[in-house]
Amino acid sequence: MIPLLRPFEKIWGGESCQPMVFSIGKSELESSLRSKISSSFFSFGTRGLRGSVQDGEISVFWNTPGFGNSWRPVFHGSISGDDRESRIEGKISTFRRTQVFYGIWFGLLAIFTLVLLPTGIGSVVTLGMMAFGTGAAALGQYLSRGEKEKILSALSGVHSSSTLQPDGTTQIPGRGMKIVAVVLVIFGVGNLIGSIAALGKGGITVTVASEFSSGMLALLVAWGILKKKRYAWILGFVLIATAAIYFPVSVFRSLPAQNGTDQIVLLMFGTLGALAVAIYWAVLWRAQRSYFYAGPRIVTARAVFPSL
Repeated sequence: MIPLLRPFEKIWGGESCQPMVFSIGKSELESSLRSKISSSFFSFGTRGLRGSVQDGEISVFWNTPGFGNSWRPVFHGSISGDDRESRIEGKISTFRRTQVFYGIWFGLLAIFTLVLLPTGIGSVVTLGMMAFGTGAAALGQYLSRGEKEKILSALSGVHSSSTLQPDGTTQIPGRGMKIVAVVLVIFGVGNLIGSIAALGKGGITVTVASEFSSGMLALLVAWGILKKKRYAWILGFVLIATAAIYFPVSVFRSLPAQNGTDQIVLLMFGTLGALAVAIYWAVLWRAQRSYFYAGPRIVTARAVFPSL
C-alpha cells in the first residue's frame, strides 16, 4: 500500500474481526445489545458504545464525550444464530458518511486534475488535495487510537453488565482538561485586552464591564482546572450561563433600532442558539465533577448542591 493512501485502506477496506460467539439466543443478544448501546441524540455526553441494532444488523462506535471525530473506527456487522447460540460477525471501518465524503472528494479530485492538467498546475493541485485529505484522515485516526479495542472488548462482553462501562464516568482525560484550560486562558486574555482597549476609548460601559468580568472568570476557571480546585467546577457553570446571556444581549445591542420585527426574529434565533450551546456545554461540564472531586467528598458541598 502506498503510504499516501494507507489511511484510506481503513476507511474503505476496513479490518475483519474474529466472530464473537455467545451462549444465548439471537433475540436475547439483540435485546442485551439495545440495552447497552446508546442511540439517543442526547447521549453525546456519555462515554461508551453508541450506534444502532436493527433487523440483525449492528453499527456501533466508541463515544468520547465532547469529542467528535468522523474518522473514528466503527464496527459494522451482523447478528446471527438461533435460540441457544448466537454470534456477531463484522469488520471495523468508519462512518458511512465519511466513506461517501471521500468518494465525492476523489471524484472532485479527478475533475480538477483533468481540467487543470493543460494549465501545467494539475499535478500541484492533485498532490495538494491528496496531502490535505490524507492528512485529515491520518490525524483523525491517530486521535481515535485505542477505540477499536474498546469497541471489541465491549461487544465481546455485552452479556456482562460490567464490561461496557469500565469507569462509569464521562470525564474528559487530564490532557483534554488542560486543553480546555488553555482555551479559557486565550479567551480570558482576549477579553481583558478588549475591555482595556474599549475603556481607553469610551470609559466604563456595560460592554467593558461584562468583557472584563467574563475574562477574569475564564482565567479563574482555567487556574482552577490546572490546580484541580473544586470551585472551578461550580464557576464553570457560571461562565457557561454568562456566555449564554451575553451573546443574545450583544446581538440585540448591535441591531439597527428602526426595524423591530427583524430585531425580534434575530434575537429569538440568537437566544435559541445560545441556549442550545449552553445546554451542550453544561451537560459536558457536569460530567467532569469527578475530575475536581477526586477522593473524599465534602459533606457540606453535597448539602448545598444536592442535585449536582
